[in-house]
This record gives sequence, structure tokens and C-alpha cells, in this order.
Amino acid sequence: TRQAMILGAGLATRFEPISGDATGFPKPGVPIAGDVSVIALLARHLKQQGIDSLIVNTFYMPERVKEQLDAVARETGMRVRY
Repeated sequence: TRQAMILGAGLATRFEPISGDATGFPKPGVPIAGDVSVIALLARHLKQQGIDSLIVNTFYMPERVKEQLDAVARETGMRVRY
């Protein structure tokens, strides 16, 4: 198994007004390519590089991060643990 870890626990306070309570997006969940988030793009790129298992730490808005990465996991077959 080739694994990677993504740090996705920031509060997004320095990234407002793009993320945070004002927008409902955690920092790694901000869409940057249409409706694709930073963390989803990163996960897809890691899959292309041969990574098949992700470990993601979460704290701020964890449900939003999980929604986005669970979609990537279904699409790519990656295993994601939080």
C-alpha cells in the first residue's frame, strides 16, 4: 500500500473571506477548479502518482472535508481514513 497524509485541520481564519464561517468552506475544501476543491484536486493528483490510501486529519468543518474526499474515493477507488 502506498500511503499519503493530508493535513486538513486548519481553522481558515487567515483565508477569509474565501473560506470559513462566511462561506461554509474549510480551507482545504475551497473550490478552485470550478466546483472541485483544493483537497479533491490534491487527492486525485496523489492517485495519479500511485498513492492508493490517504490519511487525513480534520478538525474544522470535518463533514465538508469528508464529503469531498468520499466522493473522490468512490471515483478513484482510494481508501481514505480520517
